[in-house]
Amino acid sequence: MQPLSNSLSLVNLTYDIQTLFDKMLAHHEAVQRLLKKSKENLEKNPKEALVNSTNYNIFGVNFSKPSQFDSVFPNIESTALFLATYSIFEDILKKICKVLVNKKCNSTNVDKWFTGVLQKSKDLFIELNVFSETEILKEYEIIDYLRIIRNSMAHCNGYLLNNDREHSMLLEKITSKFDILSHIDVKEIEENHILTITQSFFNYALIKLRDYLAFLHNAVYDK
Repeated sequence: MQPLSNSLSLVNLTYDIQTLFDKMLAHHEAVQRLLKKSKENLEKNPKEALVNSTNYNIFGVNFSKPSQFDSVFPNIESTALFLATYSIFEDILKKICKVLVNKKCNSTNVDKWFTGVLQKSKDLFIELNVFSETEILKEYEIIDYLRIIRNSMAHCNGYLLNNDREHSMLLEKITSKFDILSHIDVKEIEENHILTITQSFFNYALIKLRDYLAFLHNAVYDK
């Protein structure tokens, strides 16, 4: 994947958003095809796969079981790509904010807004009168849940902590089948809830992240 452009040009930002997210989706689909082909090969040659399985062991999970290609490996790949995609999302979000501050305040210093990138960028768009709070919250809500999911996967191995307010709120929304959260898998193990990033969830999350960036970008362009 090519690095993001350092330019503050809105044209380049448009290119970054569309191209990068297209490439992430294309990569994801290519890996899924590879996993499907690998499963078919294992099913055709199970004895050979068993002999070679010691060479393909990741965290105690080996490549010798065709059934693992239905969920285990696709979910590992989906989780890794989701985390990478969210990092790219935050980087582009900062760039859009720099453009906005440059246009509104003749400055590119946005550091004071970024204790938490997503939340502070929302406050920035409201403070600089790009959106009313009602307008941006309509688009922001689902992205904030994706932030919580990202943090859970990155810092808690997918566990939703019972004493965490955000985790409890997220679980409630998942249970109620809210928006794309209905595509995330949650298992209850010994009174703990554990998230799994599925292929369908990644696909939907990718679209939501891309569209939110486009929503902010278009607003900056129109100002």
